[in-house]
Amino acid sequence: MKKRIAVFANGWSTETLIQALKGMKESAALSDHDIYVFLSYATYSDQDDVKRGELNIYKLARMEDYDGIVIFSNFLNSDETAVKLAIEAKKKGVPVVSIGMDIEGTSYIGIKNDIGMRGLIKHLIEVHGVKRIVFIGGSRGHVDSAARLSAVRDELESHGLTLDQEDIFFANWSNSPTIEVIKGTVASEKGLPDAYVCANDIMALAAATQLFRMGYEVGKDVIVTGFDNIMSGQLYFPSITTVSLNYEQIGKVAIQTLMERVDNPNAYPEPLLIDSEPVIAESCGCPGNLDYRKVRDEYCKQSYHNVLNTNYIDGIERILFIMISGAKDYASLKAALEAHYAKEHRYEGEDFYITINRAYLESMEPELDKAIKGVYEDMQDTLVALVGGRIEQLPPADKDNLVPGYVKKDGEQNTFFFIPLHDGEHNYGYTIATGTAQLLDNGYSLFYYNEKIRHGMLQLRTNLRLNAVNSELTELYDKDPMTGLFNRFCYEKKAVPLFEASHSDHSRIMIMFIDINYMKKINDVYGHIQGDNAILKVTEAIKSSIEEGWLPIRYGGDEFVVIAPKASEEKANAVQSSIMSYLDRVNSEEGSQYSISVSCGYVLTDPDKDDKLQDYIKEADRLMYELKKKRHEKDSESRQ
Repeated sequence: MKKRIAVFANGWSTETLIQALKGMKESAALSDHDIYVFLSYATYSDQDDVKRGELNIYKLARMEDYDGIVIFSNFLNSDETAVKLAIEAKKKGVPVVSIGMDIEGTSYIGIKNDIGMRGLIKHLIEVHGVKRIVFIGGSRGHVDSAARLSAVRDELESHGLTLDQEDIFFANWSNSPTIEVIKGTVASEKGLPDAYVCANDIMALAAATQLFRMGYEVGKDVIVTGFDNIMSGQLYFPSITTVSLNYEQIGKVAIQTLMERVDNPNAYPEPLLIDSEPVIAESCGCPGNLDYRKVRDEYCKQSYHNVLNTNYIDGIERILFIMISGAKDYASLKAALEAHYAKEHRYEGEDFYITINRAYLESMEPELDKAIKGVYEDMQDTLVALVGGRIEQLPPADKDNLVPGYVKKDGEQNTFFFIPLHDGEHNYGYTIATGTAQLLDNGYSLFYYNEKIRHGMLQLRTNLRLNAVNSELTELYDKDPMTGLFNRFCYEKKAVPLFEASHSDHSRIMIMFIDINYMKKINDVYGHIQGDNAILKVTEAIKSSIEEGWLPIRYGGDEFVVIAPKASEEKANAVQSSIMSYLDRVNSEEGSQYSISVSCGYVLTDPDKDDKLQDYIKEADRLMYELKKKRHEKDSESRQ
């Protein structure tokens, strides 16, 4: 029992998507289906690696896990991706509805761009006497952009007018290229046209704003129109004359069509084209179909509340960035985020998740393609699981369980939004919002929220890698390269704090001075290689005899110091005996031409005295030297 429908969409079309989802939910509820929305924020102006990272969120979905697929093919900002998704679903035997592009093997729901656009152009010509139009399209070759351009041409020709080739531009559905078109056309020999006809409202708003900055009054000096009838266009002054589409109806019909395919896989419903209609507003010089003054008044009543909301979300995003980037390790990151979301989730809703491939943070591989395997192929650790307003500890997520711990209940429908976490083209996780998240109601907040998390993760990865490199450098600086023991440079850093801490808690420290016997003879007679061997064997003896937390130091060429906190006479004697026994075994087992032995002198500090650490080391050295002297005297007597 799947009871899941996958929707592939683009988050920059949030308003349109939310309208469509309203209709989708209504239809999906009839068959008790959850809706999984895979949301990319890819744009035509993205760098290639960033765009791939956004589009990779669609690879998170395993087609066969869904009863059907809906692709907002005209909104993905990648026609190639839309076609690939449709082909993959078809290979898996999963029915697909494509909204916007007529893709082979899918049920197609299109938009009658021509009806609304031709009606708008007719109005401009017959009511406002427009003769010269500058058309600003979306991306070159995009199905909707091409259809809207064709409608403009056809309506102009029906009135005996033409659209000159030099008056056709493509601005990739976005602001900056549109502004450049406005600047260029105004400065050209032909100058200001009668009207700028834009293929969407975003470009129309950018055009109107730029014209205002240049001193022109839209609706009087020049006309600007759009397409989509988004709320921002209605609130703008002058409100944007545009074309309206009933996306709620489109969403409703999309699921109905999909369910027909599920019930009858071999049936392909006829392509369905949804009407569009012109919406006459103020940017063409008319008073408009709606009372736009009332629309703006209602918005203004909420304006301060909206400002507070925006400021609050900005504050939360800053907190998240600081919290993530400032974490010491994965465990502290998880603890900090869980504590945050347990208290603060007003905009995220009662259910919110962050999953992550821990290798992104914990691998020291400089190249991410070596640290992260493929696209969402590895297990995703559940970094945050907010369920019903409470933090839960849930197992990792994978392609079998995209929503950690979630089990569908009959009669309950949920909508999940999956947003990618990526570093360039390398995807290391995703966030999940649900249909209750207020972030979805506030324009593009979900993108900027997710972006802040990504920036925090990138900074944290950088910090962790720098810390690791610094630790390695510190290790190299503090450690004797031959023995791996701490060197004299580390004395001030580690030994002195240990000594001072023992004074604070009135505990005793053992300081043992160790010196290899007859080291000069070993070097002179058997060579320096054997001398090095003796040093390494003594090192092994020391390491095998001390406890964790003790400080072994190579103090000089053949001199060693061991500093042991919370020590006793018994421990000191035991260590001394252990070192001697270890070397006796080495001499016995290896059968070398020479014997390796050491002289050890130790002292125990008195926390009630003011003696310095160096005083104790000198005393341990003196005791060691006395033992060494006695050893040499004894050896001399035995040779006589």
